[in-house]
Parts: sequence; structure tokens; C-alpha cells
Amino acid sequence: MLTVGLLRRPEFTNTAWSCAKLRMSDAPLRNAIAAQARRRMLSFSSKDLSRTAWSLAALHCSDSPLLSAIASASMRRMSEQLIEQQDLANTAWAFSHLGFEHVPLLPSFASSALPRLMECSPLVITNLAWAYAALDFHA
Repeated sequence: MLTVGLLRRPEFTNTAWSCAKLRMSDAPLRNAIAAQARRRMLSFSSKDLSRTAWSLAALHCSDSPLLSAIASASMRRMSEQLIEQQDLANTAWAFSHLGFEHVPLLPSFASSALPRLMECSPLVITNLAWAYAALDFHA
């Protein structure tokens, strides 16, 4: 049996992603992943944050405390310019897919993406635009 708490950071986020990709919505496993993610949030990279958010969205799991923690950590990464554009778009997609409107985070997406807009792929721009439209958010 998998002991989620023993997994290192990359193994942990890859496990969460894999469970979501396989549509393994086992409640005890999902709860264990969410609990460990909240404990480890400070050590997560922007990719870990976006992968965890994407996993929650793919499993239709609206864990408000975990999503709020992901939002706060993502805003820190954005303010330090330590977030990749694709991770930004994936996180925005995940939050909008779940209908989780974290008001401080949504303007942060735009303020982080705009200075580097010419570097963004069309997919990143489309995902960000879709996220704002899905949440009916006007930056």
C-alpha cells in the first residue's frame, strides 16, 4: 500500500498527477494527498503547485483550504517571478475549472503574464483568457 507521507516532493506531485490522469477518485487517497500537500506547500515549486491544482481540478475536488494554500504560494512565486508561464496558465485553468474564484490570485495572473506576454505561447494566452471568462472575472 502506498504511504503518501513517505514520498519525496517530485514523487508526491507526480503521484497526485497520475491519480488524476487515471481518474482514481478514491476518497481516502485524495484526502491523504490533500493533507500532505497542505503540509508541504512551502517547498513546492511553481510546477508542483500547478500540477497539484490541475490534479484537484481533474478529480473535481474543491478542497478550499488546499486551493487557498496553492493560491497564496502561487502569488508568492509570481511576486518573485519564479513561475513559468505554462504553470501560470495551468493553475488558472484549474481554479476556473473548479469555479474557485480566489480574488487576490486572479489579478496576479494578469500582472504576472502581461510583462512577458510576447513570450507566451498561444495556448497559455488562450488558457488564461478562458479562465477569466469561465469565472466571469474582469481584471
